[in-house]
Amino acid sequence: MYNLKADWRWCSALAPIAAVGMGAIIGFSSGLFGVGGSSVATPLLRLMDVPRFAALASPLPVNLPTAIVGGITYWLKRKVRGRLVLLTALTGAPAVVAGSYLSKDVPGRILMALTGGFVVVVSLWLVRQRDGGEGHRECAPAWLLLAIGAITGFLSGLLANGGGFLLMPAYLLLCRLDIQEAAATSLVAALFLAVPGTIVH
Repeated sequence: MYNLKADWRWCSALAPIAAVGMGAIIGFSSGLFGVGGSSVATPLLRLMDVPRFAALASPLPVNLPTAIVGGITYWLKRKVRGRLVLLTALTGAPAVVAGSYLSKDVPGRILMALTGGFVVVVSLWLVRQRDGGEGHRECAPAWLLLAIGAITGFLSGLLANGGGFLLMPAYLLLCRLDIQEAAATSLVAALFLAVPGTIVH
């Protein structure tokens, strides 16, 4: 006869191990690609039967230590473009707050679908890229970076995401950074977006 109580205890015992493994995956993907915090953790949490809103918002605090450690590493390698980070965060941070407050009025199923859709589109676009941009530095005008920050910030707040998976392709396509510069800069910029998003959510 099936013992539901025994099965629940078994799943509860495995939950900490699964969480540690998920943390390792998130940290590795964030450091390597500049993305992967919420975009990786949210579907994994849903597989663990975590409620939709919790699966969306819970990975946000995880972005903070991974972005700090990864950001420092990339900064020491001179891969982070400080001007891009500053201008992106200038409009991105308040936009995150607006998006975060709006997310409570959007059904969780729609938010999950939007998150999955963005991840698929961005992933397919990145696969088509070879070496990224041409490595031109500081070439993007200020208004464009402010617009990137506002749009990405609003979407990351709405989807309870750190925003790295949106910032990296934007830096590649619009700012013409190379892959490593885009990954490093998006990782640090996502830190400034994750803080207000974490607080609100």
